[in-house]
Amino acid sequence: MRAKIASYHADNKSLKWGCNGLQPFAEIIILDSTGFRAKVIIATKGTDQNQFVPVLHFIRGPMKRRLRREMKRTLLLLVGAAFLFCMSSAFAQIGNTQMYFNGGYQGAVWSGGPEGAVATGFYDGSINGVNVGPGQSSPGFVCDDYYDNIFAGEHWTATGFQVSSLNAGNIGNTLFGGAAGWGSVFGITGLQGYSALAYLVNDMFTNAIGNSALQSSISQALWYLTSTAIGRGLSLSSLDSQAQSLVSAALAHSNISLSTYSGLFLYTQPFNPTGPQEMWGQISLLAPEGGSALWYLLVASLACLGAVWQSRRRTPASARLA
Repeated sequence: MRAKIASYHADNKSLKWGCNGLQPFAEIIILDSTGFRAKVIIATKGTDQNQFVPVLHFIRGPMKRRLRREMKRTLLLLVGAAFLFCMSSAFAQIGNTQMYFNGGYQGAVWSGGPEGAVATGFYDGSINGVNVGPGQSSPGFVCDDYYDNIFAGEHWTATGFQVSSLNAGNIGNTLFGGAAGWGSVFGITGLQGYSALAYLVNDMFTNAIGNSALQSSISQALWYLTSTAIGRGLSLSSLDSQAQSLVSAALAHSNISLSTYSGLFLYTQPFNPTGPQEMWGQISLLAPEGGSALWYLLVASLACLGAVWQSRRRTPASARLA
């Protein structure tokens, strides 16, 4: 079906229907598949009232019902699209993610790098006030940055991303997304580099809970990839054999879309590269300031649309000019 829509202001002519003169406010001309033309006046304005009266003046009954279905479907699609756009914008990136490290860690200590003995695996603390660690709903957060450090009792603010929202346009806002070594050493893009990191982090959350040796190996593999990407690479031979195998596996999975990892979140500090490490976790992001207002606006809009629709359906027959 093809449709042509035209909107106009009425002139002084009146349509003598019922008790009040009515003026057309908008009309839709529809040409159906059989070539039949029909004129639909979808709203009129009374000459003696400042009030719009909903009117469907239709030539054929079946076409009236079909038009109503199409209008309802279009309205729902528009509302749904607006809702998804607002939500994706609100929750894909949050600038005020509060991090806390209480000094606990769960992986075996590793001493193969230039900084000597370092903690590995899951770190314990909280993300946006949600405790993470042994016995919690999430086992902890995971560090991908060998050269920066945090200390017991430290608090910091990070920029949070849902990992599945990372793309070519925002990957440079992460700590290692713009590192030249992804291309020069590994032959992949920064986005693919983060896909390799996500593969390892997902392995940590999926298979390494309670396994301190595997946690240590995954941390080593993460640190090898990121340190090499920034030109300060650890020696591959300094990693244990399991970590070396994990590096190969991660690079082999670097083409996996990051949309696969919707349950992972990244807490980074690209604005302070000498500060606390970039972390990965499972705790979702808080709404930004004003987020509550956004929710109220969306709910109110949906309620108003619903009320308008119900009111239209319940218009008394005397007010409907058919």
